[in-house]
Order: sequence, then structure tokens, then C-alpha cells
Amino acid sequence: MSKKKILMLTYNVINKGTYHRAFHLAKILENNGYAIDIITTSKENKFKIKQYYSDQVRIIEMPDLLNGSLRSGWDIWNTCRRLLWLLNKKYDLIHTFDSRPTVLVPSIFLHKIKNIPLIMDWADWFGKGGSIEQRTNKYIKFFLRPIETFFEEIYRTSVDFNTIICNPLIDRALKLGVEKHKIILLPNGCDTKFIKKIDKRMAKKAFGFSDQHMIIGHVGTIFNDDARFAVKAFDKLHKLNSNIVLLLIGYCPFDLRSLSEFPDAIYVENNIIDDDIGSLLSCCDVGWLPLNNSIANIGRLPLKLFDFISAGLPIVSTNVGDVSFYIENYQIGIATDVDELKFVSNTYNLLLNPQLQNLFSNNELRIAENELNWREVGKKLIPIYNSQILKANE
Repeated sequence: MSKKKILMLTYNVINKGTYHRAFHLAKILENNGYAIDIITTSKENKFKIKQYYSDQVRIIEMPDLLNGSLRSGWDIWNTCRRLLWLLNKKYDLIHTFDSRPTVLVPSIFLHKIKNIPLIMDWADWFGKGGSIEQRTNKYIKFFLRPIETFFEEIYRTSVDFNTIICNPLIDRALKLGVEKHKIILLPNGCDTKFIKKIDKRMAKKAFGFSDQHMIIGHVGTIFNDDARFAVKAFDKLHKLNSNIVLLLIGYCPFDLRSLSEFPDAIYVENNIIDDDIGSLLSCCDVGWLPLNNSIANIGRLPLKLFDFISAGLPIVSTNVGDVSFYIENYQIGIATDVDELKFVSNTYNLLLNPQLQNLFSNNELRIAENELNWREVGKKLIPIYNSQILKANE
């Protein structure tokens, strides 16, 4: 029996943002009898389409005329190249990730012209009230706000099914008129093959830290307001104990050192190879999610939460969005009010309590291999894909 062919589209540059979500799901589905193509955006190519296989998933990198961070789903050339490439291709189902033009236009075309079932994923609140409000340039914010909102909302009620990352976005979808039976909650998952916990003492030594260092870890990008909240909290912690340091892992859009009273106590590891992430997280004593109570934070579920869980790293987070549910329900850390002093106090107490750290860590490692593993998350899509394909063929 031939495999059902699935097309996934993401606007992100390869290995950035929601591409990771699509790729993890694709790997699981490939192992369960589907043939998956992911169309994403090339990091640098402006004219050439690049195709290759990664973990049996076919990756198609589309060219884009814009540069750097502007390669974010708006380029007409990228959109047209996707349309032209897809004209003679056959798929049984389309699954889009977010809804900027390079994703939405080709998927609607195939949905309407070729009558292919269309599922839309929703993993971020980009439009009015959401991450658009985190932009520092008020003119870009004013211009993009209605455009982001339009593309984010316009087609939600017209697709066959919606996979949504968190409950606040489900509530928003229902208010837009999406029928409840066309929605499934689909969180991120844990990749325990990629992120492995190793001995903390060995990890600290490998990266030049001493046993006395108490390390707070943060992974990836951060909003401006969250960065300022984090630095203020860290400065208070470092004043309490000079052995407390902050380790920033991966790309961070702000220079947190320049905001801190103690720049030498903030370590940045942004030029890392894949194998380093698990080792760097294993250095840490606590993983940080310093989230302000903004709609942008409420309307998402950070992948770094699941990176911490995969590494067995106890978490201190503010009580924002769905994050606190995972922390409290699985007993993997502490969720505090969005209050600087409470955030500092809970972080400090956890840093000084290795027994509680071990309890949280053991709980994380258990759920990372079981109910929150990408394997289990991805399997939720199988009955949805099968029913939509069957319905289209009736």
C-alpha cells in the first residue's frame, strides 16, 4: 500500500521558529506510514530551490528576495515560486504552520483548485494585541498590525481542521467562529534523542564552570519587556549570591549584558552546534521562563519549555498562559505571579534546594519519554489525517 502524501508549509527560514514544530511532527508521521514534504524558506538563496532528505522527510527550501529577518513570510517571489513548484504535484492533505502569505496563498490555491483537505496549525498570536505589539518601531507596528491580523484570521473558519498549540488560541479560534469539533489541542513535544541530560558536574567542567556556580539557563529568543524583567530579577539574585550566573543559550535578539549591573556574570553561548544544547542545559541548575502577562506570551507555548523538560532541568516560570498548567500538573518546577520579587524569591529557594531540584528533574525525564514526547504528540494527528483524507475521497 502506497504512503499517503502530506504537504507541510512553513514560512520560517530553515531551522528557525515553527519549522522545528513541523519537522518534529513530520518525522513521527514518516515512521507511521506517511510521506512528508516540508516547504520552508532558504536562509540565503534568492533564486535556487534546494531539495534534500532529512530523517526521511523531504525538505524543499524556497528562495526569497529579502534578507535576514525580513525572510518572514511576506515575499511575493517566494510565494510565486511555491505556487509554480506545486502546480504539477499531487498530495493527499496539506498542513500549514502559521498563516503568512508564503504559506496561506499556495495552500488556499491547492485547497480550492485541487480540492485537497487543508489543516491549519496555530502556534503564535501574531496580530492585534499579540507579538506585533512587541515591535519597538511604532510605524512598523502601525502598518503591520492590521495585515498580521487579517492573514491570521481570514481563513481559519474555512479550513477542514485546526491544530492549535494552546488554550488561549483555541478560545480565540472559537470566537472567530471555528467549530469546536474542528479543533484539537496540539502542544509541542520533547525530543529526548536530540537533548539528553548528562552529569551536571561533568557538563559544568566542560564549559568552564565550577561546582560552586549556580546556573540559571535561558534558551533562544525573548521579547524586549521579558528581557528587562529577566535582567532586573537576575541582578537581584546575583546580589544575594555572587555564584549565581545566567547562561543564555542560542540566539537572543537583545544584549542582556548591556542591561545588567553584572555583565560579567552573564554568559552567552550563541554559536553552538546541535549536540551542545543538551550539554549546556545539563550545566544549569534552573531553567527560566520570565514571561510578562502580555497577549503575545499568553498566545503561545514556548518550545524552550519542552527543551527544559527533555534535559530534566527544573523550571521557574511566571504564571502566564498554558505554561503554568504543565509546571503544576506534572510537578516539574515553580510557577509564580508576574512579580519580580516573587520570581527572585522562588528562583533563589529552588537554587538552594537540590532535593527539590531532583524531584522536579525526575518528573521531567519521565514525562519527556512518555506523554510529552514528540512520538505521542505526533500520533494524535494520525486519526485526523486519515479521516480528512477519507472524507475528501468519498
